Amino acid sequence: MKQSLQKIHEAGYADAFVVKTNSFNMKNNKIFTGAGKTKKEITQNKNITPSISKHNKSDLLLKAQRAYQSGDEMGAAFYFEMLLNSGYENQKIKNNLCYLYGKSGAWPQAKELIESERYKGKLIYAYAYGAVESNQDSYYDDMLPYISADDSGRLMMLSGYYFEKRDDMQRALSFYKIAYEKNPNDIYNIFAYARALDIEQNEKAKSLYLEALNKIDASHQLYAIIKKRFNELGE
Repeated sequence: MKQSLQKIHEAGYADAFVVKTNSFNMKNNKIFTGAGKTKKEITQNKNITPSISKHNKSDLLLKAQRAYQSGDEMGAAFYFEMLLNSGYENQKIKNNLCYLYGKSGAWPQAKELIESERYKGKLIYAYAYGAVESNQDSYYDDMLPYISADDSGRLMMLSGYYFEKRDDMQRALSFYKIAYEKNPNDIYNIFAYARALDIEQNEKAKSLYLEALNKIDASHQLYAIIKKRFNELGE
């Protein structure tokens, strides 16, 4: 708490202090500094979240970036929340914050932010990427209401990876297939489905790799990987 208080002071809140509480559930309550307050509440009470100058906003952005690069993900989220709660509306910050919420499995916080935008934008995907990347056990249960409604196939693809990481290739393959069927033009959906079939030693994998190669050029980050595997299967 002293470390967090120091960050608050450095951000320009010199009068901030710590209030002792009886209990604090890090999983189910708001784990970062600004969560739990609506934008209306923040606006009405300037003593809770005073306005931040343009200079301080730039400083907070820099501190968030440094915290993230140093591996201090909670510190980065802390600064991002301070920026949002001060009224600094920025989509990239919201995406970054939802991603960090996903890394920590903080679905209640992410859901509040996602619902505030009526599920528009990429916030749901940002959270999902973070949750799958950090192997959050609750990912599938949290995302279940949104997976089938997602026309892009992204959540289906991520769900496939979620089950693959749990060595459930049968379910993983089914999700990769649905992701591909929902959006067969997405290179990542094609690659994920092809790779899963490849693991299962299915001959269809090669045709999907070829399909992917025909949609991208050598500058794409997946090109070399797909080309190498396609050539190996042709030998």
